[in-house]
Amino acid sequence: MLERFFAGVLSQLQAGVDLINALVPHNATKGALNEESLRRILASFLPTRYAVGTGFVIDSLGGRSRQIDLVVFDELYSSKLFKTFSQVLFPVETVFACIEVKTSIDKAGLTEVAKENQSIGGLKHSVPVVRRVAPSRTAPSAIDFSEHQTRPPMTYLVAYNTATDSPLTVRRWFEESSEKEFLPDLALFLDLGMIAYRPRPVEKLVFDFLLMPARNTDIGQMQTGIVYLPAPCTTVSLNGRAYHSSRWKGKEGYPLIMPEKALLSFVIQLSRAIDAFPKLDSFDPTPYLAQYSDEGLDVLDNGR
Repeated sequence: MLERFFAGVLSQLQAGVDLINALVPHNATKGALNEESLRRILASFLPTRYAVGTGFVIDSLGGRSRQIDLVVFDELYSSKLFKTFSQVLFPVETVFACIEVKTSIDKAGLTEVAKENQSIGGLKHSVPVVRRVAPSRTAPSAIDFSEHQTRPPMTYLVAYNTATDSPLTVRRWFEESSEKEFLPDLALFLDLGMIAYRPRPVEKLVFDFLLMPARNTDIGQMQTGIVYLPAPCTTVSLNGRAYHSSRWKGKEGYPLIMPEKALLSFVIQLSRAIDAFPKLDSFDPTPYLAQYSDEGLDVLDNGR
């Protein structure tokens, strides 16, 4: 039932992408519209505590990421101070996931995504440290925000179209990348019905790759097992739906793949990762404002 529902979601998503690509000549505009289509899908499945926006992730030391296509952030504790202009700035403490959306992807594009992810990995979280002092009426304790730690958000990639029909080629892109450390934690290659993910906890920089094949029950037959065709890249129509076989050869032939399964798996894994990510009990913008307020006080003090 759920896979059929996601098949409908995928059909709507793909129809929108096809229409955008046919009517919009400008690649940047295509990308923005494709991002919005995916944002609506993710926002509809995530709990209400989480919101999806676009903009820059910042830290209290002045660090800033490159512009992020989709940012999953904590709607509950995100400061209203940063919600001007449709939430352009996201304090890193409130961010759970950064998602790069590509209308098309190739080996060079994957490397570029990894390089851009470096700007996220270098951001610092402000850590409030309570310093105990002798109890008094005016100063029972003091809070110092001078200590920082790195806890970067998870990084993701969603590619609508891949520059190869072979999952094995995509695997080589990951294996041969010069930026392995900053490759996405989870990547969805929608047209291939394939996901790549970094197992957690990370002991070494390896990725697992999963194809989402069609089973007999998916196409209305009672038998269980994966459906194979004798030839690669073959499109067939079964029960009014089009399927195509992979270039990757299994034991019994070339499996029919189901992009909707890959989309479902991506949403599930994204939701699980966000749910496991440390949550805020509150958000204090003081570290972001302290450098400016302190400078102002110095000027006043010197003017006395």
